[in-house]
Amino acid sequence: MRRRALITLAALCGCRWDVVLGADGISLRGDAATLDAPEVIDAPLVPPRDVPTERDAGPPDRPALVDVTEDIPETPMGTLRSVALGGDFTCVVRSDDSVWCWGANDRGQLGVGTTAPVTGPVRVRGLGGVSSMVAGGRHACALLRAGGARCWGANDRGQLGDGSTTDRATPVSPAGLDGVEQVSAGAEHTCARSGEAVRCSGANDHGQLGDGSTTDRAGFVAVAGAYRRVLAGGAFTAAETASGAVHAWGANDRGQLGDGTMTDRSTPGPVMGAGALRLLAVGHAHALARAADGSTLGWGDGGRGALGDGAMAVRTRPVAIAGWRELTSVVAGDGFTCGALGSDAVSCVGANELGQLGDGTGVDNPVPQRITEFSRSQPEVLAAGPRGACGIIAETALWCWGDNAAGQLSPGGAARLLRPALVPR
Repeated sequence: MRRRALITLAALCGCRWDVVLGADGISLRGDAATLDAPEVIDAPLVPPRDVPTERDAGPPDRPALVDVTEDIPETPMGTLRSVALGGDFTCVVRSDDSVWCWGANDRGQLGVGTTAPVTGPVRVRGLGGVSSMVAGGRHACALLRAGGARCWGANDRGQLGDGSTTDRATPVSPAGLDGVEQVSAGAEHTCARSGEAVRCSGANDHGQLGDGSTTDRAGFVAVAGAYRRVLAGGAFTAAETASGAVHAWGANDRGQLGDGTMTDRSTPGPVMGAGALRLLAVGHAHALARAADGSTLGWGDGGRGALGDGAMAVRTRPVAIAGWRELTSVVAGDGFTCGALGSDAVSCVGANELGQLGDGTGVDNPVPQRITEFSRSQPEVLAAGPRGACGIIAETALWCWGDNAAGQLSPGGAARLLRPALVPR
């Protein structure tokens, strides 16, 4: 099965790859980046497909299911542009601007018009022309090339911003959003930026919407200030100001606002003692940014080592992370962080009971651990969810690690992936 999965990968990407059986295992060689195959999941390869509903009982627009013993048509999924991880589901944006999702579907988070279980990737219905997308706890939003956004999934806290608290199993248009340029999804809230104006909707019990209240909103409300980037965390939000500072608001029980206190705040306030910052990543309860001198700073919940400063401690104001000065990209989840380094490597740090660090141990670590599978080919795209992470290599190979209890990383695989596994497509 391992060899078949590798051969299938070569067929899907359309590359001239050879399968090489050597002393070190199985590898691919050819005109694309060489990939070692560390842990290919021994599970059936389920071709992506649409799911018929009562309103659309016609044939799917994808090829019929294919026996894995037969040849699979070349590039049935096309190339992959980005990946987004929710609490229990994963979505990818294809090169044709369509969105495909898999994993849990109890709140309609797969966007296929039903909450019934689905095996394998499915195309989000009625959604095309997508430039980018984000995933929250159990909801997702896509930014359209033509302007505007569409959201779907859980909506009990108003996180879809459509004026209701009704879950949506297909994408809907949020109300009151014009000229949206960026969108970010937290656990149960969503924020969007138009120009330098930020608006948020959804859960607000900790003030994470930034409107000065702690009342949930089913529609987008304005946040005071001018911002050029906004990122939603578990129950807090951070934004980079037009002048280069970082402001934060919402929950602060783990120091995630970086203001030197552990007191929630319902309006934006500055992160302390750091000067000008470039906001890099926001996790469930911690954040990272780059200072003007190129150093990486982190604050918030480092209780399991997620800040990468070598300690397991909460930081209520930014601290320097010496080992991550050369980061080219960084993503954060619930208690862990992963970063891509300029030396063609990916390292993760923090919580690891579900394999979030990808180092094969399942043991928390406050020191960044290099993922050996990426020593030759660094992912061009890196993404993290609450309890796992994924990387895209050469636009065709998707590798994921961490919590897979709902099949959200790799359908049919083990409940946890301690090392990166090639996702069957």
